[in-house]
Amino acid sequence: MNFDKFSKNYREIHSENIKISGASSEYFAKFKAQKIDEFIHKSINHKNPVKLLDFGCGDGLVSVLLSKLDQKYKISCIDESAESISEAKKSNVNNLSVDFKLLEKDKIPYEDIAFDVVFAINVFHHIQVDERSKWLREIIRVLKPGGYIIIIEHNPLNPFTRYFVKTCAFDTDAVLILPQDLTNKLTDLRIKKHTLEYSLFFPRWKAFKKLLFLEKLLINVPVGGQYMYIGEKPI
Repeated sequence: MNFDKFSKNYREIHSENIKISGASSEYFAKFKAQKIDEFIHKSINHKNPVKLLDFGCGDGLVSVLLSKLDQKYKISCIDESAESISEAKKSNVNNLSVDFKLLEKDKIPYEDIAFDVVFAINVFHHIQVDERSKWLREIIRVLKPGGYIIIIEHNPLNPFTRYFVKTCAFDTDAVLILPQDLTNKLTDLRIKKHTLEYSLFFPRWKAFKKLLFLEKLLINVPVGGQYMYIGEKPI
């Protein structure tokens, strides 16, 4: 999928598509940034600035939100959409802790073992099935030994997720990936699974707000709207 044509109004399109969820695109971007930040603060020594790579960053909103949660993060963002990168740079021109680059055709434009964490948010369902292992290997290449790969994806086991994907203008090429299939691919690449948890079980309408605390108790129930895989590169 070429996201250039969606670069100027990506958030508006996404918010309209998911409006029955009771929350906006920005809400879910913040939700993901908080989950990533929470994991990093639990798992990584903060003596030195943590270097992160946002693989398939789009407009870079998640990374910008992460930079606000911890000013010590050094975040690099890459995407294949030149227009998305251009829009991201313009809207975040004063944010010196986040930088943006265009993804090269077959390679992540960074040296080996450059990052403590690489994350990809709702990216792999847009990558052709026969190219997923190639890009996972690239992510692993730029990840430091002992570093973490974080992948957040739509959960095909959730019927509402399948509906949102089916009706979304920029998901026409989407092929959802089962959590176990992703886990198996990364295990084959010698990545040790640290966490596989599920989220987004309830709508965000006010009537459901009192139930949201239950989601932390349901992280192992494989029907949440999305899942987060975290794996560790061996030392």
